[in-house]
Amino acid sequence: MKSKKGTIIFVVVVAAVLLGAWLFMGGADAEHIEDTNGPEDISLASITQEDILGNGVHTSVGGPYTEKHTVSYGGVTMSDGTRFYSEKFSGICEIDNGTLLSGSDLAIYLYDFSVTAGNFQIFVVLDGVIVGTIEPDSFATFEMLDTDGGYYQVFLAGESAAFEFTSFEIEA
Repeated sequence: MKSKKGTIIFVVVVAAVLLGAWLFMGGADAEHIEDTNGPEDISLASITQEDILGNGVHTSVGGPYTEKHTVSYGGVTMSDGTRFYSEKFSGICEIDNGTLLSGSDLAIYLYDFSVTAGNFQIFVVLDGVIVGTIEPDSFATFEMLDTDGGYYQVFLAGESAAFEFTSFEIEA
């Protein structure tokens, strides 16, 4: 039978190791970035393009969260993609990446894309260069036709942002 003192020491050691790992992974740095440019302006005020392109680890707090989105019609329920959302997202998060072959197209489709609070932007990066952003709309798109190829990335950046979009689709 274990002593009560031994159990307490074990719990304290495990808690200290977990806290140390959390601090090492940057958990202490994760905090919300306040919306400083007002509720009508969703452009980023604190996060810069250099932050998006930085080689460091991107951290975020408050999501983004995902769930399968389904629709029902005539008694049939089917999935029509993934819903991305958050009520208060701050930071930078890469949500997709891949390699394009020369001559291929890159098309990104977002449905029901809205930002209801804070600042929020979606960036498309190709070979380390920001090549576009996607603006909120009921059917938001980004297209690059006949590319020279390369490595693409899609980043979300937010400052206390409440956002939502459904059926994130990439054709590459």
